[in-house]
Amino acid sequence: MNSILLLEDDLLLAETIEDYLSEYNFEIEICRSSAEVLKRCYEQNFDLYLFDINVPGIDGLDLLKLLRESEDETPAIFITSHKEVSALERGFAYGCQDYIKKPFDLDEMRIRIDAAIAHSRKSGENIVKFSPNTWFDLDSRAFYERNVPLKVPIKVIYLMELFLENPNQIVTREMIVQKLWSPMESPSFGSIRVYITKLKKIIGKDRIVNMKGLGYRFIIK
Repeated sequence: MNSILLLEDDLLLAETIEDYLSEYNFEIEICRSSAEVLKRCYEQNFDLYLFDINVPGIDGLDLLKLLRESEDETPAIFITSHKEVSALERGFAYGCQDYIKKPFDLDEMRIRIDAAIAHSRKSGENIVKFSPNTWFDLDSRAFYERNVPLKVPIKVIYLMELFLENPNQIVTREMIVQKLWSPMESPSFGSIRVYITKLKKIIGKDRIVNMKGLGYRFIIK
């Protein structure tokens, strides 16, 4: 049974959502303010957050931002009547998976919830997290920050893959040259340092240790 923490100050709407989703084997906990959510999400793990944006106290957008800053990666969907693009941009920047505009169809809501939970579980198996907002997707071979793909030189991608193939082990400069350059290209150790620096800016400088005279070690936590 999947559990959902629902933030909705309209009690009639909240109970309607609860009654409907309960028929599909969801366990729903209703909160009517952000303060209640903060208390409950630290006491229990949920499979999904379903947050109305306009609620008493901290709004749903800033609430999700707080949760993400505390490394809470639970998938989230916003319920909103907002028409402004800026509100939706903030929601996705803070790490929501989807949104539903009022008035909405309950069947559509359930479909979006199922998709968000399924995607979250699948993604968790194929990504390497470096921070709550930054990760490398093994399937798409891309870095993401706040759900937005980063423009990264392909050799930085190759370098990341090489380190992931050799976690916590020394990766020599010769191994890097073989991975990053084809036999037709002319590699240089200066270029290696440039790509190492670019990678450190994405994943954190403490993740890559320079082993003097030997190469580099990627620290996976």
